[in-house]
Amino acid sequence: MDKSQEEKLLQHMETFGTQLKGIEAKLKEKDEADIEFRKKLDAVDEAHKKTADLLADRSLSLPGVEDEGKKVKDLDKKFIAFGIKQVCGFQPTDAEKKDPAWGLTEEILKESRRKDLAAGTGASGGFLIPEQFMASLFVDKLRAQVALVRAGATVMNFNSSPVIIPKMTGDVTAQYQNENTSITASDITTAQVKATARKVTAMTKISNDLLLLNALSAQTFVERSILSQHALIRDLKGLRGDGTGAEPLGLLNVGGNTTTVAPGTNGDDPTFTFLLDVWGAPQDNNVPENRGAFIMHPKVRRNIISQTGSGDRPIFNWNAELSESGMEVRPTIFGNDVVTTTQIPINLAKGSSTALSEIYYSSSWGDLLMAEFGSASILASNLSGTAFADDQTWIRGISRNDFAVLREESFAIATFVGTTNPIA
Repeated sequence: MDKSQEEKLLQHMETFGTQLKGIEAKLKEKDEADIEFRKKLDAVDEAHKKTADLLADRSLSLPGVEDEGKKVKDLDKKFIAFGIKQVCGFQPTDAEKKDPAWGLTEEILKESRRKDLAAGTGASGGFLIPEQFMASLFVDKLRAQVALVRAGATVMNFNSSPVIIPKMTGDVTAQYQNENTSITASDITTAQVKATARKVTAMTKISNDLLLLNALSAQTFVERSILSQHALIRDLKGLRGDGTGAEPLGLLNVGGNTTTVAPGTNGDDPTFTFLLDVWGAPQDNNVPENRGAFIMHPKVRRNIISQTGSGDRPIFNWNAELSESGMEVRPTIFGNDVVTTTQIPINLAKGSSTALSEIYYSSSWGDLLMAEFGSASILASNLSGTAFADDQTWIRGISRNDFAVLREESFAIATFVGTTNPIA
């Protein structure tokens, strides 16, 4: 037998198999219809029996009732005979076709085949509707937005730690000099900025059954969660880190020549004058007046939107600008971008106010160095610790980074800023 003959034989066998399945389905339908039909006949017979028992108990003798009962029993027998014949597919005789019981039996069988199917009830057809798991539409968790990179901070990767960056802090002194007089010498002063690899970690334990049986790659979304949390804690500590323990020192606590706008007794409303002071602080320290960015909580931004400037003009503006991705509408204050993140707290207290926040501003965010040491590594192990005994996989993420403020004068920070109008 050659290959073409084998293929034809296989096709015939597949066709025969399909036909056989169709025959089996039809026989099953006939069996189910027969069961339904017998149930209906049993119900009719039960009703007749109850009627007869009731008449017998009451010793009633009604003229013609006995004859009618006999007719009903004869009709029941006819229904059974006709029903079996129709379910089995036998053709009726001419006399049976003319008998009204044949047509009535046919109607009863048709009605029994009309199943009351319902999607919401399992036994009534709901089990035939499969659930649909849409892995492609996986809904990720809503997270805070990273702000420092969006504002323009400098990101650099290094392969050793610590990193030392020299900087000049003072110039020589120039002066006008009379003839034949000694020139007064002056010195240049220098300093250095240091960034040290600080470790960020995260780990989770996952059942191996989950990894094996889930329709969505569990390891993929765990890794996504680890990486996003690494980015968020780096962003938060770059703004507010206190430098203790393994934490980096963030802008809020750098001190030095960083400008901190002095708060009022109960904090400050982000009014026109207040924001003008924040915006102007770096310029007062000789920082070039480039397009900068404000970083704040979305609630502070809404409060600013509610404020008005001189002549009742809004402080907050929306500018339509053309970018690589098309036309974008960007929020601005005094021509500077506004970047928001919910990582900045909104529950700071000052005096009688308890719903205060912070604003960070620079016209030169590139003076904040985000030092990365290598790339983030994510490792999975089913042998570490008790993972083997517990049939688990442990997934661990590690990254190393630090911050260095190259020029402290480039930054202004407003602490204890109102999130509501009026301030609360």
